[in-house]
Amino acid sequence: MKLPKQITMKQYLHVQERSDGQPSFMLLFSDYTGRPGFEEMACLGLVEFTVDVPHVDPIAKLIEGLERQIEAERVGSQQRINILLDRLSKLQCLEHKPEGEA
Repeated sequence: MKLPKQITMKQYLHVQERSDGQPSFMLLFSDYTGRPGFEEMACLGLVEFTVDVPHVDPIAKLIEGLERQIEAERVGSQQRINILLDRLSKLQCLEHKPEGEA
């Protein structure tokens, strides 16, 4: 995958006040004014900007991302398996008595 040296983008510039009173700017793909969770943010309008694309191998970055996803899935799966094993162990610790036995 060949990347260009520069790209030009258009996004909506938003601002909100930080707890220290300073402005915090954010670029979003649409005007979020009035949307739930964005009530304290004001859209300043559509801006166009050009950025230099870093010299990075995009395939290597995609591979890294997939490897992180795989590891996260492994961790999540192992946690769910551990919960099931714990439940199984607790049940196996109970003395099993068939119906009718005292």
